[in-house]
This record gives sequence, structure tokens and C-alpha cells, in this order.
Amino acid sequence: MILTNHHCGYGSIANVSTVNNDYLTNGFWSNDFKEEIPIEGLTISILVSMRDVTNEILSQIPTNATEKQRKDIANKLCKNIAAENKTKPHIDAVVREFNYGNAYYLMIYEVFSDIRLVAAPPLFIGNFGGDTDNWVWPRHTGDFSVFRIYVNQNNESTNYSKNNVPFKPKYVAPVSKKGINKDDFIFIYGFPGSTTHFMTSKGIDLNVNLINPIAIDIRTTKLNIIENYSRNNDTIRLMYANKRAGIANYWKKMQGETIGINATKAIEKRHSQEQDFVNWLKSIDSLKKYANLMDTLYHYHQLAYPYEYIDRVLYEAYFSNEIIRFVQRTIYDIQRGIDDSWANKWCYLVNNFLKNNNLKLEQDLFLSTFKYLDSISKYLPNDLLKNKLNTEKNIEKSLFINFNELSVACLKNKINPKTIQKDPLYVFTSKLLDWYVKEILPMEDYYNNKLDSLYRMYTKLQSYYLPQNKYYFDANSTLRIAYGNVKPYHPADAITYIHYTTIDGMVDKALWGKPKIIKLIVHC
Repeated sequence: MILTNHHCGYGSIANVSTVNNDYLTNGFWSNDFKEEIPIEGLTISILVSMRDVTNEILSQIPTNATEKQRKDIANKLCKNIAAENKTKPHIDAVVREFNYGNAYYLMIYEVFSDIRLVAAPPLFIGNFGGDTDNWVWPRHTGDFSVFRIYVNQNNESTNYSKNNVPFKPKYVAPVSKKGINKDDFIFIYGFPGSTTHFMTSKGIDLNVNLINPIAIDIRTTKLNIIENYSRNNDTIRLMYANKRAGIANYWKKMQGETIGINATKAIEKRHSQEQDFVNWLKSIDSLKKYANLMDTLYHYHQLAYPYEYIDRVLYEAYFSNEIIRFVQRTIYDIQRGIDDSWANKWCYLVNNFLKNNNLKLEQDLFLSTFKYLDSISKYLPNDLLKNKLNTEKNIEKSLFINFNELSVACLKNKINPKTIQKDPLYVFTSKLLDWYVKEILPMEDYYNNKLDSLYRMYTKLQSYYLPQNKYYFDANSTLRIAYGNVKPYHPADAITYIHYTTIDGMVDKALWGKPKIIKLIVHC
């Protein structure tokens, strides 16, 4: 049995929910094995072993290799080592890079594909507080969901079958009913996604104060539109539940990140730490040659910024839109070549789009976020800028905005690739992609390679500079262990949050601003 977060199981719960059986909203609790719900496409991987393969990788990389050559050689070696260790069909092996290529580890996983939903709380418990409480404390969320792994009679991973039985693991974590007290020791085992805790003050400043604001603004627009359509329509709410959660998660994270970094003066503190580090380098004869490392990092962050900004805006406002994803797929298919079966295959994609998306909602999402391309207009070449302005004028005429007309044309077998290629949205997206691939990505890769090389040296030097218990690898979705003690939290002057929350606080949040008599009745 797997106990995980509600937000981790959110997409799977939404996928098996319908308007008539809305497990996402109302919750689900199986009374026996037969009631557990299979989750198609979901896999769970259990780490079997880890091995340091740093020497196997670095010993094969010439000292004079360019950053691109270095990455190409390392990637090839990583794939070869992983392939050699995939000894069974349901065993996965992967070699992951740590701290910009200073270390490499081989991970062996057993992958299970018959996964079933056992239990999930109602949404008002599993996601209580919603976006307001996300990433913050105090919180009152019952953030859990329960799944079970099923295997064959030999306790081996296999595909779904009614004859499969519950998996019997080698080790089971006991669940304590004692609760938690202040100063209790806590040992945390998990797979955090990503961190950039070595990022320089310059990198933090550019990301938090220049890139985050536009990304937050675009996501706010998207969330408002999805919320407006979902409020009184359960079909749309369930259709977009997982997508909305994905947009909202990092939307809230970016806001908290910006507030927290600015409130704690983290950029100024990081810059001061960097100056201390430079002074340390200057104090050691063998390391004086690295004294300009920080200035070089600052310099390349500044040079990389315009390309990172363009990339982020294009992703958030354009390429992540479902309509544009469909346009891109169409461009790709036409460029590959058109044969007699092309129209039927493309019409299947049209109908699939209409089946899996709400057309009016997607139209509003696209038209509302297209305007954010204005923020990168100064970077666009003149011909592309003119094409953008022309597309804005003719956007309502695009076939890709009027999907229902495409569906009708498919029914009548009147799909003409030449007409599609003249569509204003097709033309603009083609030109934009061409510019992005030829002008933006190469420069972004160039500066990323420069920064990766510099950060590899920086993090290596930090391993000598920092005390051993202060130096650790950035997260990259691999196993990490953290520990500490349960303590109160002091977020601001004269404010203290104790180390636990109660059901009373949950009621208070739900009834914030309501008459006192109602609160008294509910508490009673």
C-alpha cells in the first residue's frame, strides 16, 4: 500500500472521476480489494539500489573537451551504463547527474504498472485551503491519498489483471498513533523535484524580480478563465481539474518565492556570502586564480537573461496552449509529408481535441494569453513582428480558432492541406517556431553551457569552502533524506505559529468573516 500526498494523486483521482461518480469532490474509500479502482497508465517505481558511477563517467571525458562535447560524452556513457543494468522487463535504470556534472549516480528501480486507488478524502479535506494555503503554514489540509500495488502470484511486477494480488514489500513503515510533540526528531525520506540553492544573487534577482512577475501574470489569467468556466459546470471542472492544479501549483510557488526572498533580503544576504567566498579564494594561493569566478557568473547571467525571458514568455503564453500545441502537431505532420491517409489521421486528431477539451474555454485561454507576446515584441525581427500584427487582426478567421468548422469539413471530406498552410495562425506559428529554433534556442543553449561550466566549478569549490553538513546536492527527483526537530515558526516580527494545527483552526478559516454566533454553533 502506498500512502502519498493528495496533490500527487490528484490527477489519477480526477481521471477516474465522472459527473455521476465524482471521487475528486466527494472522496473515495474502498471497503475491500474488489472495490479498488485501477488507474490506467499510472506506474509506481520503488528504488532498489544506488551506486556512485562518477569515476566511470569523468574518466572518459577529455580535459580539453568543450561543454557540449562533455555533455554529449557524459550522456552517452549514462545511457550505456543504464542499459547494461536493465536486467528485467520491469526494472528501470537511470544515471543522474548531480551538481552540474560533479557527480553521477546509477539508480535501479522496480517499476509497477498495476496500480489501484484505495482511498482519497473529499476535495474540501484533501485540498482544504486550496491555493491560499498551498506552500504556506499554518495549514489544515488532509493532504493524503492511498494507492495499492498489484503483482502476479510470484510477487513480481506485471500489467493489470483481475488475477493479480496485492504486492508484499520487503519492508513496511510502521504508522505511529502517538502524534507529534515539540522538539520531536523528524526523519524525512522523499524525492524532491528540483532546487537551485547554489544560484548566485544575480541569478536569483533576474528570476524573481523580472521573470517570475510575467509568468505569474499569465498564469493568473489562465486560472481566472478556467475558474469561470468550471464554477457551474462539473464536466468542465473535472476535465480541467488536473490542468488547473498544475498551473496553480507553481503560480503560488512563484508568488511565495518572490515575497519570501524579498522579505528576508535573501538576495542581499546571498551577495554578502558570495563576497566572503571570494575573499576566501583570494586568501589561498592555489585558489586565487578563481577570484573572478563570481563576476563571470554575474556577467553570463545578465547575457542569458533576454533569452530566458523570451523562452519563458513563449512557453507560458503561447506554446503551452492546447490550440497552439495542435497547430504545432499539424505543422510537424505536414512537414513530414502528406499521403492519402493524412486527412483521415488529421481529422482523428481534430475530433480527439474536441473530445478532450472545451473549445470555448480553449479559445478564451488562447486569445487572452496571446496579448502577452507584446512583452517580447522588441526582440522580434521586423518581418515576424509584422506577421504577429497581421495575425492579431485576422485571428478570428483562423481555422484553429473555429474547430467546429474543421470538424464539419472532416465529415464532408473537404480537408485541404494547402488551405491549412495559408491559415494565419499556422503561418505565424511556423515563423515563430523557425525563429525560436534558429535564433533563441542556440543562444540559450550557448549561455546555459557557459553557466553550467561555471557552476560546476563554483559548486566544487563550495564543497571545500562550506562545512560538510552545509554542502548538499540540488534536488533532481532522486532520493533525499532530511532531518530536524519539530519547532514553532516565526514568520515575522511579533508573530509565532505553533508546531501543530487543530480542527478549530480549520473551522475558523472556513468561517472567516462570518457572524460570531455561527462560529459558536459550529464549534459546539
